[in-house]
Amino acid sequence: MGNSPLRIKRVIIFLLLHFSLLFPLITLGQKPLLQQPVSILVSDKPISDVLDKLSNICGVRFTYDPDDISAGKRISIEVKNMPLSDVLTKVFVGNSLAFREKGGQVIIFRDRSVKEPQPQLLPVQQSKSDGESVLVQNKDVTDKEKQTSPREAKVPPDAFKKKPPDTVYIVRHDTILKFKTLFRTDTITKRDTVFLKKEEPFPDVSHGERNRGFFADLSGSYLLSRMILSSSGTENEILTEKLETAGIQNLPGYSAGVGIGYRSRGWAVRSGLYYTRFFQSFSYTYEHKTGGYFETDTIEKYYTLSGPDTSWIYVTDSSWLERRVQQYNYKQLNQFRYIEFPISISYTVYHRNFDIYLSGGVIAGILPSSVGNFINPKPDFPVSPLRETSLNTFILSVTGGAGARFSLNDHAGLFTEVAYRQQLSSIYKDYPVTVKFGSISFRLGLTYNF
Repeated sequence: MGNSPLRIKRVIIFLLLHFSLLFPLITLGQKPLLQQPVSILVSDKPISDVLDKLSNICGVRFTYDPDDISAGKRISIEVKNMPLSDVLTKVFVGNSLAFREKGGQVIIFRDRSVKEPQPQLLPVQQSKSDGESVLVQNKDVTDKEKQTSPREAKVPPDAFKKKPPDTVYIVRHDTILKFKTLFRTDTITKRDTVFLKKEEPFPDVSHGERNRGFFADLSGSYLLSRMILSSSGTENEILTEKLETAGIQNLPGYSAGVGIGYRSRGWAVRSGLYYTRFFQSFSYTYEHKTGGYFETDTIEKYYTLSGPDTSWIYVTDSSWLERRVQQYNYKQLNQFRYIEFPISISYTVYHRNFDIYLSGGVIAGILPSSVGNFINPKPDFPVSPLRETSLNTFILSVTGGAGARFSLNDHAGLFTEVAYRQQLSSIYKDYPVTVKFGSISFRLGLTYNF
């Protein structure tokens, strides 16, 4: 049995009837925006921030004049499952504000119970010009009518200097046609707030208040080091030359660790814990001779006459010849490993997207281990392992440098730094030549502000 037009018509009427009955029930089931239950906890926050949080919780947009609600005023509020209208009443307690739903948004406006006096309009004289009717209004009007004409209306010059920056000022011209051939033009100036994704502006950078408080960082440094040698007497010049020949050129090292500090008004104090490793090239050759004998040679001879015989006299010389000569060659890297505790003070100059700072301080280093060899200050300058000599296990260093920080968000950021550091004492104890490390460091790290 096919679908006749009459049968299809009945089905359509049946569906429309059911939908018309269910639509009021669906509409009644939706709660008005101001009746939605809200739970919120805010402590000492501006009213504008509180409205942003309520907007995210309820999924509703608020429209208001920042001057009417005192958007910068700080409040504290704690409610649970309270209607949105009651929450707004608590937020704006003591203010003559009213709330109204319109088009999926909540409009917050000042309740002006006192109406402005209406100007008295005098009869209108009608005249004709070029065959067209022109309406001319008597010039005797109130001061309110003498204000700027609709086409000359302007936005206040300081309007855009006020926060929030997302306030749009709209000037609308509405024409109202009255009875009795009365024609007047009324200008309505309206402020409308458009809520977009809010970007928190940087605080006042002139006083260094950004990132004030405790911070921590994780960083690594690339060290380009060089040995610094000095001796007190001429008798040690040969040893100094051999040390220079063995190698004091620039060698890469590294340092890595964590730091913690406190920053206030541009000044910062910082400390931390780091593992640092220095490298020294050691390329050295020397000969060790053992055993030998004396070789006697005649260097002069002559004779004397004594009686009938001639006596021959020989003059000889003896030279010591080595029986065994052994040569030793060394080519390796010496390693000095330190656990370091830096203490530094820095001053920061703040900019909008990045900060520049200068720092200086001291580094306390403890030497737990070392690997390699050194030139022994004996007559033939042999090589001995580092474990057979005394090393300074505690060394202070001075450091100074400059760096820059780049903010990723309100808390995290990247920083980079270039600095120079130098040890204040020799790495060897009771050694004729003073040996120190001087290094240029290039640091890169991640910082977090609490």
